[in-house]
Amino acid sequence: HFLVAYLLGCPIESCILSAWDAISEPRFDGQAGTVFFDRVLGDQMASGSVKKSTVDRYCMVVMAGIAGEALEYGKAEGGASDEQA
Repeated sequence: HFLVAYLLGCPIESCILSAWDAISEPRFDGQAGTVFFDRVLGDQMASGSVKKSTVDRYCMVVMAGIAGEALEYGKAEGGASDEQA
């Protein structure tokens, strides 16, 4: 997630790599992950009109996380929670 997000210009607020560290951080709900703070996305969501290019950028980040997990562990389990975020 982190590398692809950075390369696509998605503003990264925080990144936690272990579930143990995520326990103390309420934004992560006990799971390792990446948090974004994207004012443009927030403004688009508030207006009720999110641009296709914005959705595409974040979809690529989610898919990169799923692909990375599948390559590393032979399967991907975190994709569903990523899609919900």
